[in-house]
Amino acid sequence: MRRLRVLLAWVVFGAACVPPCRPQPAAGGARLISPYREYALTLTSFAPAPHRVAGVLLKTRINGGPVLHLLLDSGAEQIAIDRKAAAKSALQGVSDFLLVGAGDSPTRTAAAGIAERVEIGPVVFANCPVDVVRGRFAEGLDGVIPVSLFGGFLVRLDLSARTLALTPYPDGAAIRTAGFSATVPNRNLLLTKAALDDAREGYVLLDTGAAYTGISLQTARALRSRLVESFRMQGAAGAVAGEMVEPGVRFRIADQEIAADHPVAVDLTTVSRYNGVEMIGVLGYPELCNTVLTVNYRDALVGIERKRAGGR
Repeated sequence: MRRLRVLLAWVVFGAACVPPCRPQPAAGGARLISPYREYALTLTSFAPAPHRVAGVLLKTRINGGPVLHLLLDSGAEQIAIDRKAAAKSALQGVSDFLLVGAGDSPTRTAAAGIAERVEIGPVVFANCPVDVVRGRFAEGLDGVIPVSLFGGFLVRLDLSARTLALTPYPDGAAIRTAGFSATVPNRNLLLTKAALDDAREGYVLLDTGAAYTGISLQTARALRSRLVESFRMQGAAGAVAGEMVEPGVRFRIADQEIAADHPVAVDLTTVSRYNGVEMIGVLGYPELCNTVLTVNYRDALVGIERKRAGGR
């Protein structure tokens, strides 16, 4: 029997979000083979349309192949690339699984393999699981790379400054900082408790790879949100129906409140079931782009710091 994996992808104006929903060890079993020290990686903007930045990219080589442009995605469980990129990187699919998407998306077969070597600048991993997805992610995009791949480090992701800082964990005591929020333990996804409009409580996925911020259909009804426009998004497992919601839905996480300018309402029932928690929303790149995320995968904590325009 083929394995079943949930893969939610929103490919809107070329951006993609890929969170396969299943428990995994930290970093998906990948092994760091470069020195365990501090690193500072430079990110580049992913702009699928003029004047629209929809995420940040990391230049990556797999198995010594050509440079791939991978979307840095905190909603991804492991590296996922298209078949063309897999062929250029000498990656062979070794097993099949079924993708189950959100909303009305059908299931679809994909393949999974192991990359002997993955290089992100000076940071090098061995034995990385890689999913190979049929079709293209988007123009100028070869795939996605999860933030959790760097879970062996304390991660500081400054999206507005386009920097990814990796710091070795100190030995011994847990790291806890005021304003941090607990995430679902033993998961590679940043699922954390939140309140929407101070009325609806549940789990929200912090997803740097999502082109839109979303709320569940049940949440939209509970908040009596006005649905403005219906449209369809292309997902990795098929089409996903969405409803544009009136602006201003407020996400409260720990001591931070972030308002969504253009949220969409989508069916999150399937991904909620496979994650084992009720997901009331997805906080995507448009709302995270002016924040600094500090992620402590070891102790299952995430901190969100909002940056002021033009400065810290």
